[in-house]
Amino acid sequence: MKHIDSRTLSRYSPICHLIGWILYAYISFVYNENKYGSGAAVFVLMPLYLLTFYSSYRGFKLITLQRKPKRGGLWLVCFCLIIIPVSFLYLRVLLPEVGIRIYDENVPLTWKEFSRDIFMGCYRIILYSVILVIVVNNARTWRLFRFLKIRIRRVQMGTLGHELSSHTQFDLLNKLMEKLGQGSQQAVQYIIWLADLYRYHTIHIRDGLAPVYSEVSQMERLAFMMNPSYFQKNNGWLILQGEMSGLMVPPMSLVSILENACKYSDLSEPDSIVFRILKIEGTLHISCRSRMGNAAKLERSLGVGNRNLKSRLKIVYGQKATFETTESNGIYHVRITIHYE
Repeated sequence: MKHIDSRTLSRYSPICHLIGWILYAYISFVYNENKYGSGAAVFVLMPLYLLTFYSSYRGFKLITLQRKPKRGGLWLVCFCLIIIPVSFLYLRVLLPEVGIRIYDENVPLTWKEFSRDIFMGCYRIILYSVILVIVVNNARTWRLFRFLKIRIRRVQMGTLGHELSSHTQFDLLNKLMEKLGQGSQQAVQYIIWLADLYRYHTIHIRDGLAPVYSEVSQMERLAFMMNPSYFQKNNGWLILQGEMSGLMVPPMSLVSILENACKYSDLSEPDSIVFRILKIEGTLHISCRSRMGNAAKLERSLGVGNRNLKSRLKIVYGQKATFETTESNGIYHVRITIHYE
C-alpha cells in the first residue's frame, strides 16, 4: 500500500505548489491593493501563510491519508499552541527590527484581539490545506483503482491465456501424433512451427495484445500445420483489405478461430473456409465462414475457444468490440468488430 500511495506524489508536485502560491499571492495582492491599498502586506505575511498551510496539511494528512489520527491530532494541537507566539515574534519583534510595522505601536496590544487577528488571517489557509488533503485523497483512490484494474486485467488475461494455450495445445499435439506417423520430415517441420507458435503466444499473452499482421502470420503458419494440402490449393482463403499497421488484437485470437474452423469444417470444397479481415476507417471487421463437416456433427464443441476470445475482447475493448457466431444451412460464421476510434 505504501508503494501505491507514493504514486500520488507526482514529480510535478513542487511545481504545482509553486504555481499555486504564485497565483494566490497575485490574486491576494490585487484584491487587497484595490480594496485596502495594502497589497504588499501579502508578501510580508507569506512566511506565516506557508507555516500555517504546511503545518495544518501535515496534521490532516496524518489523520486521513496515513491513518494515524493520534499523531495527526497531536500535531495539530502543537501547531495551535505555537502559532500565536510565533506570529507575535514575527509580527511584533522581527518585522519592526527591519523597519516593517504591521501594527500601530501606539495602540495597546491585547492578546485576545491579537489571537483573533491571527485566526482570521489563517483560517482560509487552513481551509485550503483541507481542500488539498481531499484532492490528494481522491487522487490516491483513483490511482489505486486504476492500479488494481490493471492488475486484475493482467490476471484475467493470464488465466484466459493459459486456458487458451491448453485448449489449442491439446488439438495441435494430436496433429503432431498424426505427423509422426506420416514421416520424420513433416514431423520436424511441424515441431519447428509449433515451437514458434508457442513462443509467439508466450511473448504477447502477458500484454494482452498483438499486432494484426503478426497474428495473420501465425494464422497462415497454422493453416499449413492443420491441413497443408487444402491451403496450398486454395490461396484465396484469406482476404485482407485496408492498412492495418498499428492495429492490435488479442494474441491467438485469429489463430483460435482458424483452428476451430479447420477442426470442424468439410475441406472438400475450395471455399470451405473463407477468412476476411477488413479495415474500414477506424473499425476492424473480422469474419470467418466455414462449411461444417461430419466432425462438427459427430463432435459437440464445448465452445472453449469462442468463450475465451469473447472474454478477452471484453476485457481489452469493452463495448468497442463485438463477437458473434451464427450457424445456418451447414455454414458457420464467426464475426468480430473492433472500433478503434
